[in-house]
Amino acid sequence: MTRTDRTWIAALAVLAFGLHAVAFLLISPSDAFTFVIPWWEHVIAHGIGSPVGNYAPPYLYLLWLMAPLKGIILDVAMIKLLSLAGGCWLAIAACRVLAALNRPWWPGLFALALPSVVANLSMLGQAETFWVAPCLLSVAAAIERKHV
Repeated sequence: MTRTDRTWIAALAVLAFGLHAVAFLLISPSDAFTFVIPWWEHVIAHGIGSPVGNYAPPYLYLLWLMAPLKGIILDVAMIKLLSLAGGCWLAIAACRVLAALNRPWWPGLFALALPSVVANLSMLGQAETFWVAPCLLSVAAAIERKHV
């Protein structure tokens, strides 16, 4: 990795952090209060065996795993942190696709600075990245002919 690559990575990290920090701290999504936080409270109170919400069960399992944070941080912050974890997985998957194409991996980090990613993760606390990342990983596996 060249010095120029490291400079780009640092600049990208600052850009992505700044965009996410502003969106994370200044915007409070109404659907988190209407839907996701009540689901989270339900899985904390009743466990994961009781059906709730209209998201796929894996997301509800992730909410349940975040239960120890209840009371430590704000509920909406917890929802957004979970979304940011999905964003990190998305960036790793994007880097993996580039590596499979024999390209430098680090431009995949730009996925974290895409406007739609910032909006979905830090503004709205959405969970789309948990579904996009496996798709990208399967593309990388197909490129490498590792179908199994």
